[in-house]
Amino acid sequence: MKDLAPKAAVWLGVLVALALFLFAARLLGAATEAFSPVVELYLDRIVTSDPSALGVSWLAAYGLLNGSVVAAVSVAFFHAELVSPTQFFLLVAGARLGASGVIVLIGGLEFLQERQGPVMKSVSMGILSFLVTQTIYLPATAVGYITLDWLLSAFPTVELADDSGGAKSMNGTATDALVDYLGAAPTFLLAVVLLFLSLRLFDAVLDKVDTEQLRHHFHDKFESRWFPFVLGLVVAGVTASIVFSVGIVVPLYNRDSVDLDDIVPYIMGANISTFVDTVIVGVALGAADALSIVAWFIVVLALVTGLALAFYRPYFTFVETLLTHTVENRVVFFAFFVLLVAVPGLLIFVQ
Repeated sequence: MKDLAPKAAVWLGVLVALALFLFAARLLGAATEAFSPVVELYLDRIVTSDPSALGVSWLAAYGLLNGSVVAAVSVAFFHAELVSPTQFFLLVAGARLGASGVIVLIGGLEFLQERQGPVMKSVSMGILSFLVTQTIYLPATAVGYITLDWLLSAFPTVELADDSGGAKSMNGTATDALVDYLGAAPTFLLAVVLLFLSLRLFDAVLDKVDTEQLRHHFHDKFESRWFPFVLGLVVAGVTASIVFSVGIVVPLYNRDSVDLDDIVPYIMGANISTFVDTVIVGVALGAADALSIVAWFIVVLALVTGLALAFYRPYFTFVETLLTHTVENRVVFFAFFVLLVAVPGLLIFVQ
């Protein structure tokens, strides 16, 4: 019975976090629709081109230390017809590219907690995750962006059926009432805060999971690239948290329990299923238009990832070389962190 109590608390926390996330998504949709004239006025000044959309969401993910919130807001903007399909595609891509930078901090935190080994090694896991994400997401973003017009013309969007009753209707009544009572702008801010809090609550619940058991159970099974790839796909899909899914392997690497060769496929799998939370927002808002574009992104991402897995050895050598030059050369190491901000910052000014 004592063992059941912690598990029950975890499941209860997951359900509360999910309910709060869904309500926040619905609230965001209602607020965006009511607030759209003002949002459009300011958004047109910030997102002035397709490249600027990529840069804005990339930096926003840095600022919030959370790409999921940025992606959720992007879904609401597109569903309210405040951004074009190509801008929405790049907003989502930027949110994921920016979120990968958060993993760099995990190695630093691990170093501060354990004080074992050089800080370069502790941070290198985060840099590895960032490099794997960039080398997969950037070509996938380019291919998806170029083929997006073809997708939209070849496969017209079918609207999702709207449930007129049940929890969805109750949420709609509650969100509309909040918009009427608080006003569009405060409700929009409240929705963003609730999204952020729901994800933080989910992370807090995941912190209670016995990751040591997970590490002990799986670390000796990283024998081929396919098992860690599927494992990363499943863990990130179930937890909807790239920070958690990648974070649980950071101590394994820092303690030499697994090699980089084992971790790279794991990160590749996690990067595909990290779109789960964005899909949930699209379903909550009934945004079939947004879901079709996100689904296309996932398909292209899976194809690029499959290609990298098919030619895994040269791909791994390429990533390992980038990582080695970054962590062993202080000039390159410094330049890496400068480029983290400079690249998305420059994209904002591209017309």
